[in-house]
Amino acid sequence: RLEAQRLAIEADAAARSATLAAERRAEELRQKAIEAEKAQLQAAKEEEAARQRTVEAKEAKQRAVAAEEARLRSAEAAELAAKVAAQAKSEDELEAHRKVQEMYELQQKALAEADESRRKAEAETEVAQGT
Repeated sequence: RLEAQRLAIEADAAARSATLAAERRAEELRQKAIEAEKAQLQAAKEEEAARQRTVEAKEAKQRAVAAEEARLRSAEAAELAAKVAAQAKSEDELEAHRKVQEMYELQQKALAEADESRRKAEAETEVAQGT
């Protein structure tokens, strides 16, 4: 009878030990699952940030293209103004010269704005691609 009690106590102790070990293992697995979920969330955040940088880079490139197109249109306008001025005669030459001067000033302003816009777009592109 004592032997049976001893065996029952040992079996109970072994069962408790096994239960504790299983609980520890379950807790470890829960912690690993939490860590894996955190890593997955971080990866999703990084992926979204990369997608956003790509969008920003594309937008900056579009702005750079638009600035270059504006610069080209401005240069074409200046060339046309020069042709108009070359064809003007006598009194019309003075008026044409004044208009050409105004067009030239407008063209210079447009070029400056286009260059500034292009520089900003290039800087934004570099920032967006660099991050």
